[in-house]
Amino acid sequence: MKIGSGMKKETILWIGIISILMLAGCGKSGGLTQGPSFGEGSLQTEPPAVQLTDVLSSVRQEFTVRSGSYSWNVPDGEEMTGTSACGVHPLETAADTVETLKIPDYQKMDAVLYSLGCETPPDSVMVEEWELSQAGDPEAPPVDYTVYEREDSYLIPMKPDRIYYLYAVWEEDHLDTNGFYGEAGYVVVTERK
Repeated sequence: MKIGSGMKKETILWIGIISILMLAGCGKSGGLTQGPSFGEGSLQTEPPAVQLTDVLSSVRQEFTVRSGSYSWNVPDGEEMTGTSACGVHPLETAADTVETLKIPDYQKMDAVLYSLGCETPPDSVMVEEWELSQAGDPEAPPVDYTVYEREDSYLIPMKPDRIYYLYAVWEEDHLDTNGFYGEAGYVVVTERK
């Protein structure tokens, strides 16, 4: 995992603790699940929704996010069929038109770790972060940028009053296993709980 410039030592410590717990089997419910077998009638014709779960909460509550823009490919007999949807830029997404993820205040921590779960794990997830005050300015550069690979845990530190763009990629190399390939973007707007 590439740690973005906005990460603090406390957040890095939490990432290490949660990773150890997940490896020991204590955090299985918040992690990624294995993909389904793709038999007849189970074709994944659009990107799966992703679930964000607060790994510090004693109550497992998933926040589900659906893709607004994607490029998706599935087999259709001997051919491949592709679809795409073009959503608006994450900073043009009106904060009042989407459900916001409410970030708890755990002893004044800067960020709270959320595990990203999905029916079929993506091969990589790129996360861009903007301050909520940058909404409406698609030219504004992100304040942080991190890329997670499949070998990493998909533990994403999230802060209140932010806009996040999660860009997930399912590689064509895994078409036989997954039954699809493509990219999908997910927008998450946060606020303090």
